Amino acid sequence: MQYGKLSADSAPKVYLAAVLLGVFFSIPLLFVEGEASVFLGYALPQLCYLAAIFGFLKLNKIQPSLAIPVRKKLHPVALLLCFAVTAGLFAQNLLPAVSFQWLLQAMGVNATVVLPDFTKPATLILGVFIICILPAMGEEMMFRGVALHSLRPKGQVTAVLLSAALFSLSHGNPAQLVHQFFLGVVLAYLTLQTGTILYAMVIHFTNNLLAIVLPLLLPAFDGLAVCTPTNALILAAICIVGICVLYPSLSLLTKKVGGKQGFFGFFKKNAREACYNIDDETEMNPAANNRSSERIWLVALFIFMVIQLAVNTLLTAIPTLGQLLP
Repeated sequence: MQYGKLSADSAPKVYLAAVLLGVFFSIPLLFVEGEASVFLGYALPQLCYLAAIFGFLKLNKIQPSLAIPVRKKLHPVALLLCFAVTAGLFAQNLLPAVSFQWLLQAMGVNATVVLPDFTKPATLILGVFIICILPAMGEEMMFRGVALHSLRPKGQVTAVLLSAALFSLSHGNPAQLVHQFFLGVVLAYLTLQTGTILYAMVIHFTNNLLAIVLPLLLPAFDGLAVCTPTNALILAAICIVGICVLYPSLSLLTKKVGGKQGFFGFFKKNAREACYNIDDETEMNPAANNRSSERIWLVALFIFMVIQLAVNTLLTAIPTLGQLLP
């Protein structure tokens, strides 16, 4: 049996298929209100990612292991280090993420992340499943699975950065651009260095769990979103601590699983990889035509995501526009 393979246009096709599925199945959401609507809004994209991924792989006869490498066993010490990496990354990204949110507020865009009320035990348990477990599966298979591995022929650094950008933009929320991009970069790097997406799944789960639990354990945490000089200093201190935790933990984790390149060394060594070999691209070269088609798909996907983000931002900045929608 001849198996298919991933190409640079695989990610756009899978993502857009998931979007179409989401549009179709989101129609019932128009008739749901309250926390049920919020939970369904989180669950639906993840289920659509999974359906689109496995449907695409099945139709194109692509072995799942090519897009979703999960065969390697987890190293126990590396697994523990995932929690340190998550904490360090979360702390490091608070300063740039909150600063960007302050900038948005200054521009009249009050972008926030809508979450259910997790003070109720039943809601918290449901939230762990829908907001922590499902995204750790769906988004990791989509962005560190299909997207990252379909873009690898363009160069490892290119694949890491583009897959992280797609991950960030996919949320469609300006408040989630900064942290999600840096998170995507680290998770993509780890996936390439470890040869499995399992560590990325663990970190993704822990990251989302931390976002849920931290405001419950530290009620003052939400107060850091207020733009004051004191908060800026606190965030700067947290960022420094995060950096001191993140990169040593990341280095130890990659070494434990046989990774050969440190985080900064990875980008330095691979930064000059060419995205395309333009010398071979001629009108008579079928491979060149295929590359042109792949670029069109990628550009179209980014344009679609940017438009989606722009519309959501405008609806946030100009509330009256949202009132005009059904």
